[in-house]
Amino acid sequence: MTIIRSTRPSLSTKCRHAISSTSTSTYSSRDSRRVLRYVTYVLVIAVYLCSRSTSFYDTSSTSSNIGSQEASLLVHAHTTSSTTAAKPPPLSFPPPLTCSLKQQEKLVLPPTNHALRLTSNETKLVLLGTAKGGATLATQILLRKVGLYETAVKYHPWIHNYRSTVYETEHPNQGSCQDLCGTSTRSTQLETDWLCLKLVRSPLDRIVSSYVHVLRTDPQSLVFPELDQHLLQQQKQKQLHSSYSRKIATFADFVAALELRLQPAITPITLHDVHFMLQTSTDGCDRVAQLVPIEAIDSALAAIHARTGVALNATGLTSSHYVVVANTNNNNKNTQSVIHTPYSDLSVAAFPHYDQFLQDTHLNARICALFCLDFQLYAKACTNPTLLMQQQQSTPHYDSDRRSVATVCAHERNRIRTVCGDDYDFF
Repeated sequence: MTIIRSTRPSLSTKCRHAISSTSTSTYSSRDSRRVLRYVTYVLVIAVYLCSRSTSFYDTSSTSSNIGSQEASLLVHAHTTSSTTAAKPPPLSFPPPLTCSLKQQEKLVLPPTNHALRLTSNETKLVLLGTAKGGATLATQILLRKVGLYETAVKYHPWIHNYRSTVYETEHPNQGSCQDLCGTSTRSTQLETDWLCLKLVRSPLDRIVSSYVHVLRTDPQSLVFPELDQHLLQQQKQKQLHSSYSRKIATFADFVAALELRLQPAITPITLHDVHFMLQTSTDGCDRVAQLVPIEAIDSALAAIHARTGVALNATGLTSSHYVVVANTNNNNKNTQSVIHTPYSDLSVAAFPHYDQFLQDTHLNARICALFCLDFQLYAKACTNPTLLMQQQQSTPHYDSDRRSVATVCAHERNRIRTVCGDDYDFF
């Protein structure tokens, strides 16, 4: 499956010249129909050969040691022209996102404008993330880059306390993503000396993480009135009482509450919504930032370092308020569905595997429709040419990092196809 969808470039100057010279020299003998037929034949052959010679994709250098799925993710445009050997190609930007599932347009959550954005004028760096989708990790990476990570941890164990009260006060965002990161379309790109990265988490894991976060958070701190409304409609509680609903709500109830957001909102959208609404943003940053899949963060940052020279380190960093999937995996790979189990009955000590929340076909279809735009966003992160494009002068370490990103993304792609179906295979 072709990953980058693009039109074939126009015929090269050499090919156009060959076609032109052939037609000019031959049209002098207009008195013969045989000559005209010959000219037509030559032109057709010339066009065909020239189009073949200017093919946009070159897959000949794809490593034969990686699996077919990993290899498909590495089928990207990498030129072998000697003129570009000394200077790597400019960073590529993804096209704008539009969910194309027409039959489900009314079931798709809208994008928000509440993504976290941190900037460093000294290092010309912009890092973006979404709550439950890399906001904490993005904060940690940037503060480590500017030498303030230890200071932030000493200031308060919850790193966002330092971010919001100290760093953002002293280093306010200046300008939009387009101002700092440049603008891009499918055909043009304004180069910039800033590096802009947005961390993107697999939507399948993020929705479960969002459910856990909402249900264990004080309702006064995280407002989600649609959950109370849904439970009241289902007669699971006799009156609106958020503290009680946070104990009895199941994962299926949580998804139903999200669907209420498709109707006129019970309350205005608040900053709390970023914990369970889309990672896809309306601020334009998704179009100009380099999208990075969190599941392959270390290898992705290493690949970016090789391409840009900017070293970022996420080793040992994690979010203290994540329920990390790696720590919740049961060795027996239990696939028993827990979508109707009240949150209070889920064992925190041995929390179910995230896939146990994704066993119901009907509920999965609703989840995938709700987060359609995020599945597109994640696919763009996994097919980011900056992470996967093979360089002419590459190193074994870079090739290893590139393959590692592809392997992780191939695994997530299979999960998405299993849970959501091929309609959501935007890779």
